Amino acid sequence: MTNATAVPTTTPAVVVVEKVRRAPAARRHRLDENPPPPLRAYSVHQIEAEHPGVRGRLRTWIARADSGDPDFAWLKFCVIRVARSVFIDETRFRDSLHQRTAIPAAPSRRIGGRSR
Repeated sequence: MTNATAVPTTTPAVVVVEKVRRAPAARRHRLDENPPPPLRAYSVHQIEAEHPGVRGRLRTWIARADSGDPDFAWLKFCVIRVARSVFIDETRFRDSLHQRTAIPAAPSRRIGGRSR
């Protein structure tokens, strides 16, 4: 007979801890938090008065944009049509116009810089 002492096997007690969940904060729509600026739509005459450099050209530019000219595709995003009236979003027009004028001029294609 063996003289062994029996070692009692004990299992550790398992404690379940539940995390307390906070109620989610009420979410607001991103436009409620940061609304877009108000739309400022002007007639062609008002835009030409504010930007004298485009006086007499704007209606031609709009016609070229409507016909699909790729050089005037930027103007399509600025034009607002209501019935037969044409209005222009001043903020988009100003930003697009400044972006277009910030592009450096192309180098001259004349040989030697002289005209023929």
